[in-house]
Amino acid sequence: MITEEELNEKVNGWVDNAIYREDKPRVDGRFYCSEIGTCPRKMVLMRMYPKPISNELRRIFELGNIIHEFVARVFKDAKGVKLLDSERSLILAKPGSPVILAGRLDDFILIEDSQQEMVMEIKSIKNFKFLNAPKPEHITQIMPYLKAMNLKQGALVYVSKENLMVKSFLINYDEQVVVDAFNKAEMVYEHLQKGTLPEKVNLKDKWMCNYCEYRDECE
Repeated sequence: MITEEELNEKVNGWVDNAIYREDKPRVDGRFYCSEIGTCPRKMVLMRMYPKPISNELRRIFELGNIIHEFVARVFKDAKGVKLLDSERSLILAKPGSPVILAGRLDDFILIEDSQQEMVMEIKSIKNFKFLNAPKPEHITQIMPYLKAMNLKQGALVYVSKENLMVKSFLINYDEQVVVDAFNKAEMVYEHLQKGTLPEKVNLKDKWMCNYCEYRDECE
């Protein structure tokens, strides 16, 4: 007879195997929109010293995928909205720049009564207790999508992992955010070419260090 401990180990192993995906190496001049709002020092270290994604982090990503699949199904089945596209890959380039911004928008919908097309970026979150505004790193992520789709407005949609409650924020297009994103990517690219590290994040962004897997390399 199998023991409870053995069973638990087997089931966890099955879960890890089910969500495993081969890690794609990061290219120096290609930056994901989802990383532009993070620590530039980490962006360099991730390319200098690539690490496999931990099983714990894979599970967090997979939970986000599951929630997004649910929201996409809501858009597909609900009345008054039409799901035009989901998981669309986008690339944004700037003339003369050595970098590109790449990403994959979550959902592209049409609100039928107003005939407004919108990019909907879905974010899973533990709870809404301290969520009074969209997170800056998420605004940075969605802005290149709006530019690529030539849209003036999109939305960040936060979904609670506790009960699937939703809190949405309208995001108006801001060209300066895209300019800043390219400037940051170009700065990181320059450090990569020189083999140097950017300055550490300032005090207000120190929270990024709490769970960073590159803390040792950073120091």
